[in-house]
Amino acid sequence: MLAGTYQLVLATQGGDEVTLFGDNFGPIGTAPIVAEYHHDLALAVLPDGFAPYRGVACQVALDADGNVIAGLAPLAMYGRDGPSWPAYHARDCRVTVPHEQVVCITTEGTGRELVWELEIGAQRTARMLDMPTNYHPPVVSFYRGPGATDADTAGQEVVFIEGRNFGGLATVVQNATYGKGSAEFSAQDCSVVTAHTLIQCTTDVGAGEDLTWSIIVDEQASVSPTTDYHPPEITGFAGPAAADASTNGGQEIVIQGNYFSVGKYLQSVTYGPTGSEFAAHGCHVSVPHKEIRCQTVPGTGRVLRWVVTVKGQASPLSSVSTSYARPVINATTPGNSATNGGVLVRVTGQDFGVKWPLSELSVLLNAGGHATPAKADGSHYVDFEVPEGFGASRELLLLVDGVPSAVVPFRYDAPFITNIAPDRQQVETGLLRVFVEGESFCSGSQGCGSIKVDGVPVAPESWTHGQIMFIIPDPANADRELACSVEVDGVSSNVFYFKKPVPNFNALEGQGEWEDMKTVGGEEFFVAGVSDIDTVTDLTQIQVTFGDSFACPSTRRRPPPRRRRGTARRPSAASRRPAWAPACPCSSACQAGRSRASELTFSYSPPRIDSVVARDLDPDTNKIHSFVDAAENEEGGIPTAGAVAVVRGEGFGRPEFDSQRQFTLTSAYTGQSSRLSGSPMVRYRRPSVASIGPGAPQAPTLGGQVVVIRGKDLGPTRPVVHLGPYNCTVLSSSMTAVECRTSHGQGVSLPVAVAVRDQTSDDGVRYSYNRPVVQAVVPAHGPTSGRTRPTISADRMTEIPGERLVVTVVGADLGTSGAVELRPSEALLDAGVGMVIAVPAEDASREAVTFSYDPPVVDGVSRADKDPAACQDRERVYLVNLPGGATREASRYVPAECFDTRGGYALLVEGESFGRSGAFVSIGGRECRVVSQTHNRITCEAPQGFGDRLGVHVSIGNRRNAPSAGAVFAYDPPIVTSLMPNTPDALGERVVIRGKNFGWEPTAVAITVNDIPCEGAEWLNDGSLQCSPATDVVGPKNVTILVANRTEPFVLYDFEEMFITECKAPLYYGLRGEECLKCSVDALGANCSDGDEQMYDLVVSLPGWWRFNYTTPHPACHEKRQAREECPAFAPCEPKWACLGANLCSEGYTSERCSQCVQGKYYRINGECEKCPDQPWLIFVLFFLAAAVLSFAAWMLNARQVNIAFVAIGVDYFQVLALFARARVRWPNILKGLFRWLSAFNLNIELAAPECAIPEVTFSLKWFLVMALPVTAAGLLLSVFGASYAYKTFIKRVAAKDRSSHAHALVSVFIVMMYVGYLTLTRMTLDVFNCSPTDPPDGNLYMSGMTDVVCFESDVHLTLFPFGLVAMVVYVAAYPLLSLLVLRRNKLIVKRDQVCRALAARDPRYKTREYMTEEVWLFRRKYNRLYYLFRPGKATYWIALILLRKFLIAFTALMFRSTPSYQLAFSLLVMFGAYALQVRNLPYMSPSDYDRTVRHHLLQAGIADTLHTRSDHWRIREEMTAVEEAYNPGGSRTGTWRDAALGAAVADLEEDKATNVSFAMFLVDYNAVESVLLACAACW
Repeated sequence: MLAGTYQLVLATQGGDEVTLFGDNFGPIGTAPIVAEYHHDLALAVLPDGFAPYRGVACQVALDADGNVIAGLAPLAMYGRDGPSWPAYHARDCRVTVPHEQVVCITTEGTGRELVWELEIGAQRTARMLDMPTNYHPPVVSFYRGPGATDADTAGQEVVFIEGRNFGGLATVVQNATYGKGSAEFSAQDCSVVTAHTLIQCTTDVGAGEDLTWSIIVDEQASVSPTTDYHPPEITGFAGPAAADASTNGGQEIVIQGNYFSVGKYLQSVTYGPTGSEFAAHGCHVSVPHKEIRCQTVPGTGRVLRWVVTVKGQASPLSSVSTSYARPVINATTPGNSATNGGVLVRVTGQDFGVKWPLSELSVLLNAGGHATPAKADGSHYVDFEVPEGFGASRELLLLVDGVPSAVVPFRYDAPFITNIAPDRQQVETGLLRVFVEGESFCSGSQGCGSIKVDGVPVAPESWTHGQIMFIIPDPANADRELACSVEVDGVSSNVFYFKKPVPNFNALEGQGEWEDMKTVGGEEFFVAGVSDIDTVTDLTQIQVTFGDSFACPSTRRRPPPRRRRGTARRPSAASRRPAWAPACPCSSACQAGRSRASELTFSYSPPRIDSVVARDLDPDTNKIHSFVDAAENEEGGIPTAGAVAVVRGEGFGRPEFDSQRQFTLTSAYTGQSSRLSGSPMVRYRRPSVASIGPGAPQAPTLGGQVVVIRGKDLGPTRPVVHLGPYNCTVLSSSMTAVECRTSHGQGVSLPVAVAVRDQTSDDGVRYSYNRPVVQAVVPAHGPTSGRTRPTISADRMTEIPGERLVVTVVGADLGTSGAVELRPSEALLDAGVGMVIAVPAEDASREAVTFSYDPPVVDGVSRADKDPAACQDRERVYLVNLPGGATREASRYVPAECFDTRGGYALLVEGESFGRSGAFVSIGGRECRVVSQTHNRITCEAPQGFGDRLGVHVSIGNRRNAPSAGAVFAYDPPIVTSLMPNTPDALGERVVIRGKNFGWEPTAVAITVNDIPCEGAEWLNDGSLQCSPATDVVGPKNVTILVANRTEPFVLYDFEEMFITECKAPLYYGLRGEECLKCSVDALGANCSDGDEQMYDLVVSLPGWWRFNYTTPHPACHEKRQAREECPAFAPCEPKWACLGANLCSEGYTSERCSQCVQGKYYRINGECEKCPDQPWLIFVLFFLAAAVLSFAAWMLNARQVNIAFVAIGVDYFQVLALFARARVRWPNILKGLFRWLSAFNLNIELAAPECAIPEVTFSLKWFLVMALPVTAAGLLLSVFGASYAYKTFIKRVAAKDRSSHAHALVSVFIVMMYVGYLTLTRMTLDVFNCSPTDPPDGNLYMSGMTDVVCFESDVHLTLFPFGLVAMVVYVAAYPLLSLLVLRRNKLIVKRDQVCRALAARDPRYKTREYMTEEVWLFRRKYNRLYYLFRPGKATYWIALILLRKFLIAFTALMFRSTPSYQLAFSLLVMFGAYALQVRNLPYMSPSDYDRTVRHHLLQAGIADTLHTRSDHWRIREEMTAVEEAYNPGGSRTGTWRDAALGAAVADLEEDKATNVSFAMFLVDYNAVESVLLACAACW
């Protein structure tokens, strides 16, 4: 159910939070729904708060356990009621208070009287028609555009109407009218052009001034803007009631927040789940604007939101909340129940919320139960009837308005067997039917219990809480006892034994009709159809029992024919009935056992009352009297509080009470819903009233006063009370007192009557309302004319008197009329004196109030001798020049010079209550001499003076007008004619202002330039002022001057262009509207020497810089130039000499920042543009031809095993020198040329100038070409390998094992190529990661100094970056690491090979394949270029150090490119470190070092042999010894092997001679060469 909303007025742009409150909204968030499925039915157990839903369409999902989970999110719709409803759907709806409150966010819209509807889980509320919401009506605040001022009377001009709440862009403007006080003209083509804030219209044909507009949007007319105070807001709570407050109320709470104002404006404080359920008492503002203290009222709830209302403004629902305490259960009495339930249990505790009449209490006992709230003696308790159930451990909790208490235990009783009655009726022979009787057996449903006989479970035929019947085989041994027990919820009953059938009978077989039996007993009756008593011989053993307590002796006989229901076929038991037993079931018993309770019943006769008399003396009358049929006007009757009575009659029960019984009558209306047969009528006493109070003066005629009526016999039920003709609403009542609330009324000595049913008191008690009191007269004052304001004719010559004044007297307790109207005599009113007014009346008070005349009121001052229109300010129009030659019109108003400061002209003072004579008028403290006077008009002569907002005072006797907007006079303002100079510096300069009306005496001066105070403002004379303007923006200024005691300054507008500031070049620059910026600081790189700027930008870039014109806003521009459409920003060029200034480039450079070479004519090398040669393709061909020749030479040298150590060392040296060409150092041209050609050793593709031959070649293409060189070389080598392999296979028919013998040489060639190209590959790879700023930085990082490639932004860098990462891993890191890994993992082979290389100088056999072993031979052919230059101990890692040196040089050359000094210093450090390592280790193995290497090897091997250690030298020596012994003549090998070895050595020697290797080359030391070259490189 939807009951209401909290937000009633909405902004049209949406986004307002609307609170919907009501019932059955469900819990917060989603809730699980556990479902049980059958063949054609689904049963759902809904979570707390969800109503059952049938046919609800919702999305259903199953959790891991197969339970259904459904999310039921609320959906709110609203719109104007009608066929098009709903117009809007709220968004983000959510339940914020379980079951009671939903909060939604509104969407964009318009309109009023929008009704809401809420849908949750496909269930909709009724449409809430009685509490609609409205979008805020449109608010018109400002007009602009051609049609807003000086509009063409022909219309068709655009007017822009600014305001708010106009609606979205699709909103239709229904009507737009304008006029002076009425809708004279209708605008056309109105539409919303800026959502919610701007409407565009076209004017109609019209005329007039001061026209106001009215807009109608979606049937809502526009309103004028208003002001308001901030609504109160709640930030927190303190005090005892801030959390877990008592549900009884009466605790103090401190509300903290803002905007609470002061105490007199506080209207209400409410709280509750929706903020309105409870109204706090005794609220007052304890700290103005900040704190309110209140007393809570009785209530319940946990999340309580508060609302404070201050003078009609309600605070939003508080985000913080308070709470009442949860209910606390102290005891449950009793704490147990039988399984059939029905026991009344009382739950006692605290905070049950019983003092709040609307609280709802319920008791949950394992999701069941019902409660009825009540209270007694101030304590809280709940009585509820226990439902049927079972279990020894159940949970009980109390819900107070949905707030649960803590769980307390409750148990159902254990099963207990009281009797077992076996018989053989209605079963087949051999079976025994057994009835088990007792209590707390549970209902038997859902398998709640089981029954066992001798420990064996048996299947029951029927099962109730008190009886179980089952069938078992008849025991063979009739004397053996069988044990029976019942088990419920795991709890067993007592064990009950039985062995044979007990007496039993059929209640439907031949039974008599036993009704209306006498309660004194002694009457004979019989029970027919009794079985299983044939063996009983002693009749005393047979007993017939009625109910639980009445038994009678029995005799065996046949039933008599009378009163029989049928023919008896079995013996019967005859008995005499006992005295006074109710109608009850019958059972029989004998020594063998007791039968089960039968359905045979009979009843005793009802009691009859003959008389009712008092037992004791009546304390009021001191006599004994009868309570029966007492006359209504007689004394006596039963007291309504109850009394002890003696009742005589018969049929009262047992013999001793059969004819007389004593009992207490407790209530006049208890137990008398029907009369007993033959009983007399009794009466209760008439109510009696003794007193009533309080009365006057605490009995207002408006009613609402709570009075207490005291007396006796006022009845246990609520009586009806009348005070004369007026009803008094009863609030509470007891036997002796009634509390009621009076209604509105009047009068004295009104009879008080209390009616209890059909009896009414009549005791002469009277009640009086308050006497009338005069409190005020409305109006309490009036004008001296005794009339309303007169009407003045248009020519101001005729005055039409207003209507006579009517006075209304009001007060307290004036009766139902509430007021008295009087019409004072005209003579008194015209007399000009006060009157005393009183209201005389019978028994009325004589209070009086005073009516007084108003003091003078001044409405306005004007020239008495001129038309007011002639004194209006006149408009002066200016033509303003705009940038680009355009112009616009601007205007200002100048005074009409009607109020000269010299005075002497007639002024007309208009107003009210001026009297007929004796008025004194002053203006600014100077007397304005009165010429003529009426009640509403005074003419006087203006005095000399100056200033504005001068107070106009009219005094008549001791009365004087109060300040008002009309009681103000202003002399003409000052006028400015010129300023010197009129173009001062925008950074500040002294200015002299000339004009008139500055005052004929010194006064305070305040001057501002564009609202900035002008320092040192000084009054010089009536025509001169001076001051020093502060720093401001460039351009024309508004100058305001406040002088001559004026409150409104004179304004010299900027469009008059009398005061124009500018930036003084060449130090500063700035256009109109901009602050002056210093060129050398705020525009570094700018040339500002071209003159003073105003309308045009004259700033250009300096040499070495480039000017950008960015579209604003742009981060590169100065923050004070972001207002331009295009702002200047200056960036350095790279290289600097590429830019000549004023965005001109040097020869060969082009594009922004001169970052590109002229395509096809210049090419880039080492970061600079060089002119292309005349035949660029020839250089390209020669470059690649040279590369091919060098590759072939490397192949030949490697194939002939020529020692090229000098070449390798030289190449390393030249590669390092070539990198210095990229340093930003002005090298001499000869060095630059040398460095450039040495870069050929780095495979510098720029030497080929590909851009000259192919202009479309880019840096990216060159980079990819360099990166592809290793891949291309590998491809060529693989092609050579394949061709050679095919040649050997198909032409020479070489054996399969020798077909790939040439692969080792190809691998060696590839290693050499990678070694030579490593530095180039590393440098090109690092180019991608070389992101550095310019000098000075411009905020960006550029790749390798190319200002057209911004790192991580340009496409070039984004394309190269991922490939650069691959190259970094594959080329820069993988090659040296793999080389080092190969050498270190084959350390012993490398050292042995180098030892063999040194031994070969002595013995050529060590160059043979046999002496080197196959493994060393193959390793040498493949990898020897990695280590063949180094000593055995250095050969395994020194190549890695050389590659590391190359990497560091390349890293230094690129990463420190912007700082040449640091680059060269770091390079020196690297080279010096390399030099130190070279000198320290001498890693190279020159031919002159061979003998030393052999001796060192033999020495180390001998030492290891002596010390019995296995060093590398020892292992090498052992392997070489084994090889030598294998080829010695005395060894295990034959002489053929020795000869073969000698032959191989001779063949190697001949091969050396064939290669023309001179012995002289072995005389040079490689270490000396490397050290010298490293030292030379460090000296660069």
